[in-house]
Amino acid sequence: MSDTATIAPAAATTFEACKQAIFPILAAHGIARITIDYNGEGDEGQVNDVLAFDAAGEQVDLPTVDCERHQLGYDGTIASDVTDLASALDSFATEALCALYMGWEDNAGSCGELEILTEPQTVTLTHNWRIETFDTTVSEL
Repeated sequence: MSDTATIAPAAATTFEACKQAIFPILAAHGIARITIDYNGEGDEGQVNDVLAFDAAGEQVDLPTVDCERHQLGYDGTIASDVTDLASALDSFATEALCALYMGWEDNAGSCGELEILTEPQTVTLTHNWRIETFDTTVSEL
């Protein structure tokens, strides 16, 4: 588990702004849970599926509504704009990955899931590093 105390203040501010934009929309549309799967390898990474579920656990469509998106720039500034909810969720997952697991997309990459629960307004990132190792032996003949 990652220690959230090590998150840079600007990243923590960005995460909070993302949550403040997303949670009211999810609640207003009866969405209890969002899962966002991601996978990285070959020096590329991508968010795959953004899935929404109601309180009964049934998958539902994401509403096509506007949502404020917040992004942390390389210089530490936070930018925002308005986009659709799916893009804002994708961006939130990418922001979290880059802030918490720099290099998640490199080499064999990493995979995992970001889970957003509308109540009690929690976001959990389960991250899996893929690790390549070598077991070397040297034999003199």
